[in-house]
Amino acid sequence: MRTLLAVISIAVASLSCASGDRAACDPAVDTCGVVDAGLDGPVTDAPIDGPRSGFGQPCTDAMQCESEICILVGTSGQCSKLCGSCPDGYGCLGVSGVVIEGQVSFVCVPTSNQLCSPCTQDTECTLLGMDKCVTYDDGDRYCSRDCTNVSCPTGYACEDVAISGINYKQCIATSAACDCTAANPGAMQPCNIPTTWNVCAGTQTCAGANGWGTCAPPSTMDDPDAAYADANCDGIDGDAARGIFVATAGTNTTTCGLVYNDPCATISFGIRRAALSSRNHVFVQTGTYNEVIVLASAIAVWGGYDVNWQRGPYSTASHRVRVVGRLDDGVGGDGAYLTVRAHGVAFPGRLDNMILEGPAAIGAGTSSYVVHVASSDIGLTNVQIIAGDGANGSAGAPGLDANPSDPSANRTGGTGGDGQEQLSCDGSSHGGGGQGVDNFCASSPSSRPMDSGPGGNGGEMDTSCPFSLNATSGDSGTNASFVSGSFGIAGGGGPANSSGCNSGAGTPGGTGNPGAVQNGPAGAGANSGILNAGYWTGAIGAPGGTGENGGGGGGGGGGGGCDDGTDAYGAGGGGGGAGGCAARSGGSGGTGAGGSFGVFVVTNSSVAIAGCAVVRGRGGDGGAGGAGGAGQA
Repeated sequence: MRTLLAVISIAVASLSCASGDRAACDPAVDTCGVVDAGLDGPVTDAPIDGPRSGFGQPCTDAMQCESEICILVGTSGQCSKLCGSCPDGYGCLGVSGVVIEGQVSFVCVPTSNQLCSPCTQDTECTLLGMDKCVTYDDGDRYCSRDCTNVSCPTGYACEDVAISGINYKQCIATSAACDCTAANPGAMQPCNIPTTWNVCAGTQTCAGANGWGTCAPPSTMDDPDAAYADANCDGIDGDAARGIFVATAGTNTTTCGLVYNDPCATISFGIRRAALSSRNHVFVQTGTYNEVIVLASAIAVWGGYDVNWQRGPYSTASHRVRVVGRLDDGVGGDGAYLTVRAHGVAFPGRLDNMILEGPAAIGAGTSSYVVHVASSDIGLTNVQIIAGDGANGSAGAPGLDANPSDPSANRTGGTGGDGQEQLSCDGSSHGGGGQGVDNFCASSPSSRPMDSGPGGNGGEMDTSCPFSLNATSGDSGTNASFVSGSFGIAGGGGPANSSGCNSGAGTPGGTGNPGAVQNGPAGAGANSGILNAGYWTGAIGAPGGTGENGGGGGGGGGGGGCDDGTDAYGAGGGGGGAGGCAARSGGSGGTGAGGSFGVFVVTNSSVAIAGCAVVRGRGGDGGAGGAGGAGQA
């Protein structure tokens, strides 16, 4: 409650002596000039029973007092006496009609009365006089005092007060407040400061006799904070005079953002306007912004403002600011997919109270970044970061097939000579083995020989003539130029036979084995990446290795001779086929996939993070390796 000053409410006046000579007026004499002070005078007709009341005791009639002086003090009577030696707490004042009707007498009057006492109606201030209960400028009501014929005490002025259309002269505190006087300078009281959207709680300080000072806000400075309080009472959480306003319904112009009802449309434009206007704050209204925020030195971006520019947490829908990134192809952009670019930004570059969502990257191996920081110092507070997905890598190119212009025609081994039935003795004839063949590949990466082995000769039907003796076995074929294990091994000759010669039942030679085949090795997959101009690039998989030239086939064995009276010599074995040329290259490796990054920091940078949450995205799949090239058949 306010401290109230209680002063006497008696009606006294500037006195003049009956003779007109003020200097001749002696307070010890009770017959000075008549000045009506608004008192009805003593009542002398009431019967007196018992002893009379002494000085300071209550009374309703002068005859009740030993001094026969009863004065009105506030709302009641009190026995007094003529001045001479007034005790402490009393002053010597002239009062009309207190001793002799129509004359002023100087009597002891209490200095403490109803003046500036709180009240709700006049009767609380006086029962008989014209003292009023008046309303002060701050709306509080206090007792005043009639000053029609009496000067006001120090600290009060006699003013006209209109009550119900009638003017009354009343003593009013010169400080314009009964609860702020020279007695209590420095006292403080709460007050309200109206703003565009609400009422802000301020404080007034008592300046003594000059009354209450202006209603001051809690602070002259107001950076937005987690309390969302309007500390400087300008209507918003933050200093409106030091910021640029941004709203989705705004318009980007050369003058936008200086006031709340002319906002800019995008955050990045608002940042540029702040820099040009020497303001260091950007206030962002609720909504979704599809853009790349380009931070600037010494500028803080504050989200969380609703449509009435009152601030709250982004978790509340009416205060939610959501920024969705895109391809950074604007001025200074590097063509990356991101939401916030902080390049060359000095502290306190800052983002607060919003949702930052990374874009889905487009293009093989492209990464997505929510916040990309290079050569900068920034702060992220009360921000939710939702990482976007990286793009898949691309498949590797197929390897080069063997050069079709390299020799490949007629690379089949020669056909062995036929066997034949004879009636006469023949110890030398046989089917000849087929020829082996070779191949040449000018563009082959392999040096492996591809020559095949020739076939073996067939067996003779007789060992000696003119005598018909036993037949012989066929010859084995010849191995290919390159042998690996059983690959390229020649077939063995067929054994001699002694029956069934006239039925063609000669014993065949063995089949030559096919040439060796060796495919190129698969390329190794990559599991890392590199920084390329400050951005992530997934490593490319290793290419597949090249295969070797095909080995030639082994020659077939010759058929065995036959001797059973009607004899036959064996057929020759066929020559092996030549190996084919190797493919010119293996398939190339697939490219690395794009990454998914919440905050990506490079090159002498720092990021102060507080109260943030990160939702991870998905990196892309790496590209498949290319198919290997095909060798010659």
